[in-house]
Order: sequence, then structure tokens, then C-alpha cells
Amino acid sequence: MTPEFWFHPNVRSDLISLFREPEKCTRALSKISVLGLYAQQILNHGEVAPNTFEALRDAGVFRSGMPIAVEIGAVKPGGPSACDASDNTFNARAAVDRIELAGGLVSHLAIDEPLPSGLDPDLCNLPFEQVVEYTAGFIRELRPRVSSIGIIEQMPFSRADRIVLFMETLQQAGQSPSFLHLDADRLAIRNAGLTSPAEFRADIRSLDAHCRAWGIPFRVILWIPNIDPAKPAKFRDGVLAWHQQVMGMLPDGPSGGFVLQSWDAVAGHTLPKVAPETDLMSMTGVVLAL
Repeated sequence: MTPEFWFHPNVRSDLISLFREPEKCTRALSKISVLGLYAQQILNHGEVAPNTFEALRDAGVFRSGMPIAVEIGAVKPGGPSACDASDNTFNARAAVDRIELAGGLVSHLAIDEPLPSGLDPDLCNLPFEQVVEYTAGFIRELRPRVSSIGIIEQMPFSRADRIVLFMETLQQAGQSPSFLHLDADRLAIRNAGLTSPAEFRADIRSLDAHCRAWGIPFRVILWIPNIDPAKPAKFRDGVLAWHQQVMGMLPDGPSGGFVLQSWDAVAGHTLPKVAPETDLMSMTGVVLAL
């Protein structure tokens, strides 16, 4: 399979500038395979300005021709109809409808971390089997609309063996995920006691090997926590260091490539900036450095 590069700025970034002034990011745009959006932006849920659905539509994002991935939860806390994925099944259909009515097409749905949301006693507190059942139901309902539906999972909440079991149980339920994205919180991994580089390397390699055997892409999300407005180089330096670390563990790279993503919104700031690519601290500047 051909590795891809997914580009997913945070919900309140200056994303629209990428489409209003594409000439400022031509080299970066040529490297981006898929644009990631959050369902909140499409549905105008919560604080999403300046990236409201209407603003994205008017900037031509949906008609740009760039493949679009929408990140959305399936099993999420918020009541019985949230934990059983009913709410987000409705929301996912609504997001796909809105994008299609705006002249676009949703190429991928990325299900946001069903295992932590489902299993955590402070969240949905479900047994593993129910998380599988509800996630499989979500995929079953949405697949007629979007053929590529994959899973984002978080480490260290789950080690590789549990993520593999989850993927294989979904496959046995007849709802095989189309891809797997790994959200690895390196600080949390260290704090949780996964201090051995050998253990971490083994988990990354296991996930990549399983995805290759299943014939689906495995991508690693490049991000850093706690963006600091006073330290604009922190995002760039952290992402490049994490990319280098992953390439050290997987010399050929993850089978499906990488996702450059940010989800930390800082009040009064659009961090990290999306454009222009000549700004080394911007996300498009980071794209060119990878």
C-alpha cells in the first residue's frame, strides 16, 4: 500500500487561509493526501469559530478536490444514547449529509478512541464486548455512506495486544475497520511505567505488522500536548522528534504513513498556525520538514 500524509489542524485553527490563499502553501499542499476535519466543525457543535461549517463551505474547502476525513466519536460519554453510539451515528449521518449538500464527499470516517471512552469507569464504563458491539453497529450503519471507516486508538490506555484484540473482534463481527491510527501520548506512557524503549518499540511494530497482515493502513499521529503560546517552536520540535523516533522503530515507516494533527485550542490563539509554509513554526512549514 502507498503511505499517505493526513493533515488535521485543530478545530479553531486558521485552516481557511489554506484555501483562500493556496499559493502560500503550494509545496505543502502537494504533500497532503487527506484533509482531516472534526465533526464539531461540520455540525457547528461548540466553539469552532472561525472554522464553522458555513465558513468552510464558503472558502471552498468541500469543493477543493482534496479527500476529506471526518473524525467523530462512536462510543462516547454523555448518556445512554451516547455510550451506545446512537447519538454519534445520527451525528455522523448529519455531517456526511452537510458535506455532500455543499458539493463535497467524505472519503473517510475516523472513529475517535472507542476503547478509552467505552471502558473507562469514569466515562461509559462498558464491558469490552459492548464496546465492540456498539462500535460495530456504528460502522454497519455508516458504511453504506462512507466505505472507509477506521479506528483511532490511544496508548497507553491500551497496549498493542488489546488494540489488536479489538480490531480482530470487529473483524469477526463482520465490520472490519479500514485503517488504524495510533495516538501515542509519550508523556503518559512514561508516567504509566512503559519506560522501556524495547516495550514501546515492540508495541508499535506489532500494530504495524498486524495491519500489514490485515491489508489495512497503519498510521501514527504526529502531535504534542500542551501547546504553549510563549514557545512557538515547541510544536515543530516535538513533532519532528516524534517522527524521528517512529522512523527509528519502523525504518520503512508505518505502512499507511502519518497524520499531522493538533487538537489543543488555546484561548486567543490559533496554535499552531496552519500557514504560510514559509513560517517554519506553522503546520504547513512542519509538513515540508517531514
